[in-house]
Amino acid sequence: MKTMLFALCFALVLLSGEALSQAETVAPFSSDGLKALLPMLLVAALGGAVSFLQKVKAGEARAFNISEMVGEMVIASFAGMLTYWLCRYFTINEWLMAALVGMAGHAGSRAIFVMEKVAERKVVPLFLKSGEDR
Repeated sequence: MKTMLFALCFALVLLSGEALSQAETVAPFSSDGLKALLPMLLVAALGGAVSFLQKVKAGEARAFNISEMVGEMVIASFAGMLTYWLCRYFTINEWLMAALVGMAGHAGSRAIFVMEKVAERKVVPLFLKSGEDR
């Protein structure tokens, strides 16, 4: 259910009218870009922590397994970072961006999987010649 919700939100972002405007000119690894990224990484890590706590509650993880919790939060931060950069590219409203980053953090690797599938469907055909198979 969470994956479907994330896919729906991600599709809405891609199809929004705001996606037609140009991305901001701040480079992702500049000092200004990194300062803006830090709060989003924290939101994504919080989403990963919530996901871990839900796994503990469901009995899928042990409560004091620090390595699993840190792993979940690292994956969540990576998914949130990718979502943040996509939102910046499509100039998504900051409030919606924060919500999407948190959901991507909560979904973790499932969010990365959804992004891969969208890229395969939308981006890869742009690089293939017509009639050519993958």
